Amino acid sequence: MSGIIYIVGPYGAGKSTLTDYVLDNLESIRFLPTYTTRAFRPGENKPRLETTYVSKDEYQEIRARKKAWDHTEIMGNYYGSDASAINADIVQGQWFIVAAPTSIEQLRRMQAYYTGSGKVIY
Repeated sequence: MSGIIYIVGPYGAGKSTLTDYVLDNLESIRFLPTYTTRAFRPGENKPRLETTYVSKDEYQEIRARKKAWDHTEIMGNYYGSDASAINADIVQGQWFIVAAPTSIEQLRRMQAYYTGSGKVIY
Protein backbone atom coordinates (compact mmCIF):
# COMPACT_ATOMS: atom_id res chain seq x y z
CA MET A 1 0.00 0.00 0.00
CA SER A 2 1.25 3.51 -0.80
CA GLY A 3 -0.07 7.01 -1.26
CA ILE A 4 -0.01 10.43 0.34
CA ILE A 5 -0.28 11.47 3.98
CA TYR A 6 -2.05 14.82 4.11
CA ILE A 7 -1.41 17.04 7.14
CA VAL A 8 -4.39 19.41 7.29
CA GLY A 9 -5.02 22.35 9.58
CA PRO A 10 -5.10 26.11 9.87
CA TYR A 11 -1.99 28.30 9.63
CA GLY A 12 0.17 27.96 12.73
CA ALA A 13 -1.32 24.62 13.83
CA GLY A 14 2.01 22.76 13.65
CA LYS A 15 1.68 21.08 10.24
CA SER A 16 5.29 21.78 9.29
CA THR A 17 6.57 20.67 12.69
CA LEU A 18 4.77 17.32 12.36
CA THR A 19 5.90 16.90 8.77
CA ASP A 20 9.53 17.63 9.68
CA TYR A 21 9.37 15.07 12.50
CA VAL A 22 8.04 12.36 10.18
CA LEU A 23 10.66 13.13 7.52
CA ASP A 24 13.47 13.12 10.08
CA ASN A 25 12.41 9.77 11.56
CA LEU A 26 10.90 7.67 8.75
CA GLU A 27 13.19 7.20 5.77
CA SER A 28 10.51 5.44 3.74
CA ILE A 29 8.36 8.59 3.49
CA ARG A 30 9.29 11.47 1.18
CA PHE A 31 8.04 15.05 1.11
CA LEU A 32 5.70 15.61 -1.83
CA PRO A 33 7.84 17.43 -4.43
CA THR A 34 6.35 20.82 -5.20
CA TYR A 35 6.95 24.03 -7.09
CA THR A 36 6.11 27.33 -5.44
CA THR A 37 6.27 31.02 -6.25
CA ARG A 38 6.62 32.01 -2.61
CA ALA A 39 9.95 33.19 -1.28
CA PHE A 40 11.99 31.10 1.13
CA ARG A 41 10.97 32.25 4.60
CA PRO A 42 13.82 33.64 6.72
CA GLY A 43 12.63 31.75 9.82
CA GLU A 44 12.61 28.37 8.11
CA ASN A 45 15.31 25.95 9.18
CA LYS A 46 16.28 25.10 5.62
CA PRO A 47 14.68 25.21 2.21
CA ARG A 48 13.14 21.84 1.42
CA LEU A 49 15.15 19.97 -1.17
CA GLU A 50 11.87 18.76 -2.65
CA THR A 51 10.58 22.30 -3.13
CA THR A 52 11.55 24.25 -6.22
CA TYR A 53 11.23 28.01 -5.81
CA VAL A 54 10.36 29.73 -9.12
CA SER A 55 8.89 32.97 -10.44
CA LYS A 56 5.22 33.08 -11.46
CA ASP A 57 6.24 33.11 -15.13
CA GLU A 58 8.47 30.03 -14.66
CA TYR A 59 5.70 28.29 -12.73
CA GLN A 60 3.17 28.87 -15.52
CA GLU A 61 5.65 27.61 -18.14
CA ILE A 62 6.30 24.40 -16.18
CA ARG A 63 2.61 23.89 -15.48
CA ALA A 64 1.76 24.25 -19.19
CA ARG A 65 4.19 21.42 -20.11
CA LYS A 66 2.80 18.85 -17.65
CA LYS A 67 0.02 16.38 -18.31
CA ALA A 68 -1.50 16.37 -14.81
CA TRP A 69 -0.71 19.30 -12.53
CA ASP A 70 -2.02 19.72 -8.98
CA HIS A 71 -2.32 23.51 -8.55
CA THR A 72 -3.50 25.82 -5.82
CA GLU A 73 -3.10 29.48 -4.97
CA ILE A 74 -2.69 30.55 -1.35
CA MET A 75 -2.23 34.17 -0.33
CA GLY A 76 -1.13 35.16 -3.84
CA ASN A 77 1.45 32.38 -4.16
CA TYR A 78 1.19 29.36 -6.45
CA TYR A 79 1.84 25.81 -5.29
CA GLY A 80 1.84 22.83 -7.58
CA SER A 81 3.08 19.32 -8.22
CA ASP A 82 3.55 17.07 -11.21
CA ALA A 83 0.79 14.62 -10.32
CA SER A 84 1.62 12.15 -13.10
CA ALA A 85 5.23 11.73 -11.88
CA ILE A 86 4.10 11.39 -8.27
CA ASN A 87 1.44 8.83 -9.21
CA ALA A 88 4.11 6.76 -10.99
CA ASP A 89 6.11 6.70 -7.73
CA ILE A 90 2.99 5.81 -5.71
CA VAL A 91 2.33 2.84 -8.02
CA GLN A 92 5.89 1.69 -7.25
CA GLY A 93 5.12 1.74 -3.49
CA GLN A 94 6.31 5.19 -2.43
CA TRP A 95 4.63 7.13 0.41
CA PHE A 96 4.65 10.94 0.40
CA ILE A 97 3.71 13.50 3.04
CA VAL A 98 2.46 17.02 2.48
CA ALA A 99 1.40 19.80 4.84
CA ALA A 100 -0.51 21.97 2.46
CA PRO A 101 -4.29 22.06 2.58
CA THR A 102 -5.88 24.38 5.09
CA SER A 103 -9.46 23.35 4.34
CA ILE A 104 -11.43 20.25 3.43
CA GLU A 105 -12.25 21.81 0.05
CA GLN A 106 -8.54 22.25 -0.76
CA LEU A 107 -7.86 18.72 0.45
CA ARG A 108 -10.53 17.23 -1.83
CA ARG A 109 -9.24 19.18 -4.84
CA MET A 110 -5.73 17.93 -4.13
CA GLN A 111 -6.78 14.30 -3.55
CA ALA A 112 -8.51 14.20 -6.94
CA TYR A 113 -5.09 14.22 -8.67
CA TYR A 114 -3.48 11.29 -6.87
CA THR A 115 -3.83 7.52 -6.78
CA GLY A 116 -3.04 5.26 -3.86
CA SER A 117 -4.25 5.14 -0.32
CA GLY A 118 -4.37 8.68 1.05
CA LYS A 119 -4.36 9.23 4.81
CA VAL A 120 -5.46 12.47 6.46
CA ILE A 121 -4.23 13.89 9.76
CA TYR A 122 -6.19 16.95 10.86
